[in-house]
Amino acid sequence: PGGRCATCEGTGRLRYDMEFLEDLSLTCSACEGRRFRQEVLEVTYRGYSARDMLEMTVEQAAETFAREAKLRANIVAAEASGLGQCALGTMLSELEPGQRLRLDLAAVLVRVGAADLVLIDEPAGGAHPDDVETLVGVFDRLVQERATVVVAGQYSWLPDVADWELRLGGDAGEAFAYSGPVRAAG
Repeated sequence: PGGRCATCEGTGRLRYDMEFLEDLSLTCSACEGRRFRQEVLEVTYRGYSARDMLEMTVEQAAETFAREAKLRANIVAAEASGLGQCALGTMLSELEPGQRLRLDLAAVLVRVGAADLVLIDEPAGGAHPDDVETLVGVFDRLVQERATVVVAGQYSWLPDVADWELRLGGDAGEAFAYSGPVRAAG
C-alpha cells in the first residue's frame, strides 16, 4: 500500500465481471499498466525500476541478479523447474496449471530437506516431452536433496524414472499390487 497503484492495486489491469459473458480485463487507465505510482518507478536498482524487474523473464533475472545470494536460490530453482521464459511479474491467475505446478516445485526445491515428503498428483497431464524431461530433472534434484518424492499418475515414462512402483486398483489386477524396485536406488 502506498507504492502500488491504488486503482488496480498493483496488478496493472482492471477486471470487470460481465455476469453472463466472459470477464473483461483492461489495462488500468490510472497507471497505464505500470502497476506502481510514478515516485516508485523513479527508484531504480542497477538501472531497473520495479516494473522493469517484473517484466524480466526468469532467465534474464538469473543473469541480472547472479551475484545476489538472497535471490539466486529462488531464481535458479524457478529456472530449473522450467519457468525460464516466464516473466517475474506474471500473475498466478495467468499461469497455466503446468506452470503453477512448476512454480510450486521451485518453491519446494529452495527449502527441501532430508526429512521432507513431497507428494505430486498428476504432474504432466498433456505436457510436452521437454516439460516431462524438466519435471524428471526436478524430481531427481529433490531426491538428491534426500527428500522422498511420491508421484501419482499413470504415465508410460514414470516407471522408467522411478525407484519404486506401486499400483493401486485398475491396471494392478487386484486392489493393490507392488512391483518392487524399478531401478537401483541412488
